[in-house]
Amino acid sequence: MTISLANLAAASNGPAPSPSSRPNMLSLGNSLMWGQGLKPEHRFRELVRQRLTQEVDAVVELSMARSGAKLHPRNNLDVDNFDTAISNSLDTPPVDPIYSPSHFAREVPHDSLTTFQQLIDAEKILDAADDADPADIRWIILDGGINDIGIEGILAPIEAYQDGYFLSGWSSWILIKAKMIQTEMEETLRKAISLFPNADIVVTGYFPVFSYHSIANVIKLQSVGLLYNIINLVLTNPFGHEALVTASDAWQAASNKRLRRAVRTVSAESPNRRILFARSNMPILISTGMPMKIQSLQGLPLFSISFASSNSLEWGNKPTKPIKKGGTSIT
Repeated sequence: MTISLANLAAASNGPAPSPSSRPNMLSLGNSLMWGQGLKPEHRFRELVRQRLTQEVDAVVELSMARSGAKLHPRNNLDVDNFDTAISNSLDTPPVDPIYSPSHFAREVPHDSLTTFQQLIDAEKILDAADDADPADIRWIILDGGINDIGIEGILAPIEAYQDGYFLSGWSSWILIKAKMIQTEMEETLRKAISLFPNADIVVTGYFPVFSYHSIANVIKLQSVGLLYNIINLVLTNPFGHEALVTASDAWQAASNKRLRRAVRTVSAESPNRRILFARSNMPILISTGMPMKIQSLQGLPLFSISFASSNSLEWGNKPTKPIKKGGTSIT
């Protein structure tokens, strides 16, 4: 027996699914989408849900996101096996403890469920429920890609060096590695279109892991060093922080380019569907260690979306250019 929607409600901050509150919003992805380290009411996806309630009567979220999730299990047998095991536990509860929607299970990084598999299981759960239907989903927000590249490769040049790149070629290595996420995102978007026929889809971009502002908070830098010991090799180098900032900027630029292309490709294939790319408008102002209350890497209000009554995407309270039908990406 597939897990009930009520048992997954703990992953969201809004109203729990019920016969009178059918899920109409789906969030999928990694720690950025999950909102790692934040209170439920401060998570990015919750801010989007609240924004949408200004235009429709009720927005009920089903979240399948989890910290550490890869975008796609492509060519990775271990990730594919984990996806299968966790997916099976959703079919025959109890849910695998590493994917529990309650407490801190999804706060702890893990490869699975991948964003791709999250889509598949969300459709299966909604289809099996008496009080829900995949066709009810009007909005999908999703992300993915940084964990497929491996955040360690952005935090330190060891992997780049092993592939034959020196410190000066670190950013070039990141640009090349980022190519892989375009194909994975295209496959993920095609799956989303096929499973959720009435949903508008937004792919969110990344912002830099580090910036020149990061050096202002040594404690936060040291805390990241505890999580990723390899980064200390960079930070102790006289030119390390500048190289780290450059690598972070390279990741943002490369991932934006590849995710945007994926959105354009699938949009062209499905001109009657609306697929959008939302680029972060915080290129250097928000990063690890910035001495501001909103410096957290996850859950930031990067953008707010107005779908229900208009064809536009808004940044904060300031409208941007109108979005054309068919999924023109936002720049």
